[in-house]
Order: sequence, then structure tokens, then C-alpha cells
Amino acid sequence: MSYDIMFFEALGEENGHLVEAIEQAKAAGTLPASLTYYIGTESLQEYLAVNPDAALPDILSIKTHSKTPQAWLSSGKKKSILSRSAGYDHVEHLATVANVTSLRKYCVNAVAETATKFAFCVCGNLNQYTANTAVFERNNCISFKELTGLKATVFGVGKIGKRIYDMLSGLGLDTRAVDIRAEELSEEYGGTVRFISKEEATDSDSFLVLHI
Repeated sequence: MSYDIMFFEALGEENGHLVEAIEQAKAAGTLPASLTYYIGTESLQEYLAVNPDAALPDILSIKTHSKTPQAWLSSGKKKSILSRSAGYDHVEHLATVANVTSLRKYCVNAVAETATKFAFCVCGNLNQYTANTAVFERNNCISFKELTGLKATVFGVGKIGKRIYDMLSGLGLDTRAVDIRAEELSEEYGGTVRFISKEEATDSDSFLVLHI
């Protein structure tokens, strides 16, 4: 079967959300009612390994583990690639032969929010929070309050790292950052990030260390 667009590496709830969004757009008339699409959890090359004779559409949506075949890029009209990752570094070398874009802002927030949640789950009193939630206990809850004021160090403060830094700071942690581009990024971020050296970070009593 041929498709108008194919989505790869659509994992978990994203898979269902893509179907829902496309069907809503078709119902609203912002996408053609006849639009056909494929949404799979596998990477593009994994799909092609099982379907070697598959005809790929002119529009593909991928993440970082998918590799676009040269034969597809060089056939017919100029192809379009939508990267559902924090950027499109993994396909930016194709910008001269394909239309390339990404959902940068959405993906930065999604990854940063997930990392922050995991940090709190690992470092906070998650067991008490889980037990209290099961019985709707709202009093005598100390979960995560013990993190306020503790030190956190974010290694690598690009788009995602900066968002994590802001989230941790906003949640009351004493947040610092380490990056080889500290001087450049300090100017870019208007001095809003407190940079320290990697030596200071490894010698400190930082409770939480995130490598981005």
C-alpha cells in the first residue's frame, strides 16, 4: 500500500496522539479527507528491512534513529523530512537535497519535562508520594519538599539543558551548570545561568547531576 506520509519511531502515547490529530485535521478540513498515512514504532530502516519493496511517500516524519535512503532522496521531486526530535542535527546535512524541519520547541520541552520528572522520582520521596496518592492522603506529605535548596548540576546547557536548568531552579533547587561553551552561553542567556567548572562540580556536594 502507498501512503501520503509515513511516521516512524512513534512510541507509546505519541502513536495514538498522531492518529487522533490527523483524523481531527481531516474532519476539520485542514487535511484532505483522502490522506493516507502510516504510523509505526520501528525506525525507517527497520521498516524497509521487512518491506524492502515498499514505496516511500514524498513526506517522512522520523526521529534520530531513522536513516533516510539515498535512493529515496534522489528519486522524483524534492523530498520533505519532518524530524520529531529536539532538533534536526541528524538530517541537517540533507538540507541541500530535501526540505528539512523539526518540532524543536515542542521536543525540547517534552524531553526537559521528562528528565525533570525522572530526577524528582529518583531523588525525592517517591514511595511516600505513591502511597499517599493511593489513599488520597493530602496531609503529612513530605514528598519532594526535601529537595528544596539542594544542589543540582546540569552538564551541557544547550536548548534542552537550559530548559532543565530553568525548571530545577524554579522548583527551588540550588542549580548550577557546566558547559565547555560557558562564556558564549552566558552571553547568549543574558547571565541567567550560573556556570561552574567541571572540577568544582565533581568536588562539590551536588545532590543531583544531570548529563544532557
